[in-house]
Amino acid sequence: MKFQRREEEREEKRRQLEEQKEEKRRQLEEKEKKHRRLEEERRQEDEEKKERRNREDEERETRRQERELRKSEMEAELMRQKEAAEAAKREHELELARLAATNGGGHTAERYGRAKEPKLPPFMYGKDDLDAYRQRFERFVDTAKWHKTGWAS
Repeated sequence: MKFQRREEEREEKRRQLEEQKEEKRRQLEEKEKKHRRLEEERRQEDEEKKERRNREDEERETRRQERELRKSEMEAELMRQKEAAEAAKREHELELARLAATNGGGHTAERYGRAKEPKLPPFMYGKDDLDAYRQRFERFVDTAKWHKTGWAS
């Protein structure tokens, strides 16, 4: 009986040891599963971060390209406006040249290019001598370098 009891105790100890080993093995497996799951979660988070960064980079690049496009459109519009202004200026200069040609060869253009001339006093009928007034006028237009064709205007 003693022998049997000892055997039973040994068997019990061995069974307990095996159970403990089995329990430790299960705990180790659970830890490994948990560790693998955490690693997988970290990997997924890293992938998500990488994808998010890629999307943000793409969005930034898209916005940069849109800004460049708007900038080039604005530059093109500015060039068109400058060209239109230059064309209008040339047209204005041509019109001035045409007007100068029709006004007796540009005599008025010469007059406008200089400083403002002093005015003659008005002729007073009965008080002023017509010949004296005419001589004063002729001296004035000679000084102002007016041509005779522009005297009446």
